[in-house]
Amino acid sequence: MSAICSTSQSLQKVELLLDKGAKLDSSPNILHYACQYGSLGRVKYFIKKKGFNLESRDDNNRTPLFSCVLTKRNNFINKIDLLMSMNVNKMVRDKNNLSVLQFARQHARKTRVKYLIEKGFTD
Repeated sequence: MSAICSTSQSLQKVELLLDKGAKLDSSPNILHYACQYGSLGRVKYFIKKKGFNLESRDDNNRTPLFSCVLTKRNNFINKIDLLMSMNVNKMVRDKNNLSVLQFARQHARKTRVKYLIEKGFTD
């Protein structure tokens, strides 16, 4: 699924799948993957054009916000800002009762943790 979010040809394939009725909203859904592996444009596409739920949960009860923390790209800030501009719940907790900030402390660079604190994320 991560490959679907990472290349320009893959977006065309996703559009074709969605147009043909494919269900890409299983857990985790394609928005989770786009937040972790895709470009900011991919994230916007799945939210605005395809209406994927910003509060959808994966098997660990994590929302796409958690996936943004793990992004492999240098667009972490842009992805977090996009989701925050859409009023996502930043107080959400996963199945281990970790907040987004606690999750970031365990899995992300200190600069990302610092940014989340600046944006008002708390334990």
